[in-house]
This record gives sequence, structure tokens and C-alpha cells, in this order.
Amino acid sequence: MIIPVDIDNLQDANLFLRSLWAEFRRKCGKCALEYTPYKDGQKKTIFIGVADINRPEGTVEISVIYAQRGTIHSISFDHSKDQPVDLKSELGDLIQQSVKSAIEKMGKPDRHSCTVKVEGLYVPPRDYVGDSFSFEPISKRRFNLTMAVHAFDETDAKPEFVRKMRQVLNVLSVESNSAFWPLIAGQVEDDEPLAQPLDKYEIFAETPDWMDDCPVRDGRILISREGEKLIDMVAGGGPLSEDAGTFLRACNHFHVARKYAAQILDLVELGEAEQVGENDFVMPMSIRNRRLEAAGQMGDAHAEITGALYMSAMEVTAKIGQQKAEVCKECGQLRHKIAQRVTDLMKKCGGEHLARIAKGYYSQRSQYLHEGTMLSPSNYTGTSIPQLDPSSPTGCLMQTASPDPCLRDYVGFCLRKILKEVVAGVGGSG
Repeated sequence: MIIPVDIDNLQDANLFLRSLWAEFRRKCGKCALEYTPYKDGQKKTIFIGVADINRPEGTVEISVIYAQRGTIHSISFDHSKDQPVDLKSELGDLIQQSVKSAIEKMGKPDRHSCTVKVEGLYVPPRDYVGDSFSFEPISKRRFNLTMAVHAFDETDAKPEFVRKMRQVLNVLSVESNSAFWPLIAGQVEDDEPLAQPLDKYEIFAETPDWMDDCPVRDGRILISREGEKLIDMVAGGGPLSEDAGTFLRACNHFHVARKYAAQILDLVELGEAEQVGENDFVMPMSIRNRRLEAAGQMGDAHAEITGALYMSAMEVTAKIGQQKAEVCKECGQLRHKIAQRVTDLMKKCGGEHLARIAKGYYSQRSQYLHEGTMLSPSNYTGTSIPQLDPSSPTGCLMQTASPDPCLRDYVGFCLRKILKEVVAGVGGSG
């Protein structure tokens, strides 16, 4: 059974599918999909999967037929490859009504407000409230992230919220050089209360050009006005400019790198020293965050990944505003000049010093990814054995590979510079 739909753009096509699945859940009480998509380009057909919509007739195979990529000309429902759903059957009528309702409602999703508890590596952000989001600190490390999403039912709202939540936390990581995790049900909820009473008014970072000391007031992170604006744009779910979309992908690389680095550099937290004698003190030591404990055992492996991701964040960012790559006159291949773009970007943000650092780190990243070269042999056993290494910035081979905190600081500094430019030019179409 084939039903005409005639949707001529990708955004509406995906809204229609979300609306249709919600209609099946509403009308049938269930829409469980065995999602096994494949495309037949010759027939311009995309097989989506097999759906169980709680009907006695059994499951239904669903496919879309397109005229151009990203569009839906019609949608097909079959019991099997050779047995289409009968258009005049009770099931056929139900499906037709569901498709009709989905088309009518696809432009009118409901507004759902969703909240999740988030834990930061150090401290939470201050209270910030935009048109589509809010941060509310609730303890020493935790805060509530609330966002409004537009969806067709609760099931449809969940993936929309998770997608935007991850993007918001990625931007917050760049704004703070910290890392953040949503709390999963069943995790330990104990945390120290906030040290000072809450004040609800917004305070923005006075010096947005900081590098290695995140602005904090009263035990809470300060973000920039531009950072709040970008977070609000992401949470709002509207179309973003191409540059903003590229920048969000770079933020993801940065946040993942920061989490890997935390598993090495931020595993242990020292408490206040306790005096037990005239010149004797006890220094309490604890695991900063239990989610880091097991991963911390992989230390050196994470060090390699961390450096690669930080530089990859700059590589993605360097694409913003760039013209198409030139074609080599000799071989006809595109000349991307990626390493040069990364170096130029860090020079633009921080001068010659950052440019030299970028060149060295980018070379290490390429050697690691493309040649398997490690930053160190990771063979330290308690005694340092000096060895020369001409490719090392120090001239010596290091026996342990630790992600340099300075690299995080340099890359975060550059990303915050670009964030301001992206927000300033956000009027472009996505």
C-alpha cells in the first residue's frame, strides 16, 4: 500500500516521520521499530524497518519513496515484500488516517519542559535563564539543566532533549574548561551543599579572554554573554547557521577530550590538611568523581587520544568561513592545507606563540593517527632513563605520556574567541 505524501524538504520529512510514529503510538498504543534501514538508489526507495504497531495482522514493513534526496514523495506499508497492506482493510484505513493526521500535526508539535541533573568535574554554573533553557545550581557540583523541546509526545521528546542536552554541555565545557555528565538513575546522589546562599541574578564573565583560570564566583562558574546566547540558540532547537553547526561539532571534540584528560589529571582530589602533631599533618585524599576511577587506570592510552581530540577540535573550527579547497594543477587533487589552517587560526587567536605550539601538536596528532607514533613508550617503572628523541619539543623521549594541561587551555582559549565571532554572525541560514 502506497500513500502519497509529497514533502519536498529534509526538515519537514523528518518532522513527518516523528509525527507519524507518535500517531501510531496514540492510535495503537505501541510503535516498536526494528530499525534496519537500507537504500535502493535505482528505485529511489529507503526501507526504514519493520514496525510492530500492536495489530493482530502482525508487523508492517515501512519504506519511503523519494523524488530527490531528503524528500518523501510517498510512503509504503507492506506485510512482506510480496504482500502489501490492503488499502480497504481495517489496518489500511487506520494507516491512512494516521498518515493524514501526521501531516496535519507535523507543524504543530507540543512544548515539553524537561529537566536533568548534571554533575560537573569541579563546580556548577551560576543561575542562567534563557528563552529555552535554565541552569540552577543545587549542590557543590551539581545543577539542574531545564530545556523546552517541541515534540509530538513524551517518547518523541526524549531523543530531542538528549541531543540538545549534549550540545549544551559541550558548549558549557568550552566556556569553563570543565567536564559535565548527566546523572543516570541509580547513581549515588550525595553531594555537599552549596557553600553560600543562592542568588538568582545573572553574572557574566568580566574577562572573557581568560586562558587557564575559569571565572568562578561563590563556587559557581561564570559564562560569557555570547556563551549564554549560543546555549539558548541550541536549546531553542531552531535552524543554526552553517558556521554555528560546525562550531558545535568542534565543541564536542573539546568536551570529549576534556573528559579523557580528567581521567588522568583530575582523578584525585586533596582535602584540607589536618594537623595531628606539632609538625605532623594528615592530607586526606579521595577520588574526585567515581566515574573517573576505573577509567583512570587506562591513563597513558587516554593521553594519546586527548591530544588528538584537542587538535581535531581546532581542525574542525578552522573550516569556519573557509573557501573551497584549491585543486592541485599537477595531480588534480584537492589541496586542503589543513595543518596550515589550524596554525593560522591559533595565530589569529593568540599570536605567534600559539601558532608555534599548534604546529608542533598538530604534527604529533598526525603522526599518532596516521603512522601509529606514540607520544611515549609508556614504560616508566620508577626510574627515569634518559633517551634522545629528535621529534620531541624537549629533544628527549618522555617515558610517560601526560596530556599537557596547557594544550587544553590554548584550545579552549581559541574556541571561546571563535564562539564570539560565530554568535555575532549567527544571522546566516542553516
